[in-house]
Amino acid sequence: MQPAHSIPDWVSRLGAEPCDATPAEWSQWRADVTTYCLTFDALRPKRTAQEQRDNWHDDYGKVLLRPRAKVERSVPEIEVVEAFRAAGWVARWQDSFRSAPAWMRPWIQVAEVPRTVSDGLVAIHVASPLARPWDVVAWRGDDVMVVECKAAKEVFTDAEQAFIWSGHKVGIPLDRFAVVRGAIVYPERTSE
Repeated sequence: MQPAHSIPDWVSRLGAEPCDATPAEWSQWRADVTTYCLTFDALRPKRTAQEQRDNWHDDYGKVLLRPRAKVERSVPEIEVVEAFRAAGWVARWQDSFRSAPAWMRPWIQVAEVPRTVSDGLVAIHVASPLARPWDVVAWRGDDVMVVECKAAKEVFTDAEQAFIWSGHKVGIPLDRFAVVRGAIVYPERTSE
């Protein structure tokens, strides 16, 4: 865990705290990624598999959260983008699948990504075509952060590990990557 005095401003605004690092291992390479943990409150009770399928068009397969920002509904990626923006960063959610519902798009689209950021993301993909972009990229001046949102016990996919390995390979410092782990508290299901 990192000391409390070095908690980044965006992490403080998110309401997260340092927790055990998340291990990344790829092709004989291993690193511990700085990780921050918090608890999110779900907007609705936990859904059944059928309810998840029925609502995919609206929630993108994600748990809808009680928003901390002044929005109607949220998901972890939106909460992270909002924390960065509140701390003076420009941030966007990297929608790898490019099919998020319209209500999520204000957190995916930004006017213009600086060339240094886009060049870095392209270099990562060239270093490993398997690499899948992490959830959030944020920048403030020359400072850039890339964040992956994970459930409390969720592990990296091969494509996510390839992304951080490739970033390291092309010279992006490991401290420019972070993981936000969210435990989700669901309200009780009431009989209707």
